[in-house]
Amino acid sequence: MSRLLSLLVVISISLLTALPIQASSDDQQLDNIYRVFFNPKIKLSDVTPHYAENVIHVSKPKAPLLIGKESFMATNIIPLIQMIRSGQMTFSGKVYLVRRIIKGDMANDVGYLYAEVRTPDGQHHRQLQKFSWVFVKTDGHWKVVTDFDATLADIDKVTDLAKFRLLE
Repeated sequence: MSRLLSLLVVISISLLTALPIQASSDDQQLDNIYRVFFNPKIKLSDVTPHYAENVIHVSKPKAPLLIGKESFMATNIIPLIQMIRSGQMTFSGKVYLVRRIIKGDMANDVGYLYAEVRTPDGQHHRQLQKFSWVFVKTDGHWKVVTDFDATLADIDKVTDLAKFRLLE
């Protein structure tokens, strides 16, 4: 009986220590959603699986609230991809993650999105936006349900990298 109890304790400890591996897998899957946008050969088919059908996008203060994947893709993602793929611009980005909370099948990321755009005529634009994304895990895959990225921030806000987890 004590041998069986010892075995159960070992199995329980093994299962408990395996739990952070799942969290790590969740972290990696969430990180990879951002990395889709860093691909210079981005395609719509790379982006759409990561957004829920009922996604809500909150943007600039006077911009309309976008509800639904079709509206969000048509307004934000498709024009960006078309400009990149046609050579009208190159895009690079980084995510400075301030906080991530994962609770069961829900997650929330808060941080800064850094974007750098270059055009063939030599124009160069950089911007930093505060953001908060809410995710829901469905059938083992994380999907964005709320995308809030409205407020611009000073570029120098992200100079102290010790405060952030950088995703490139």
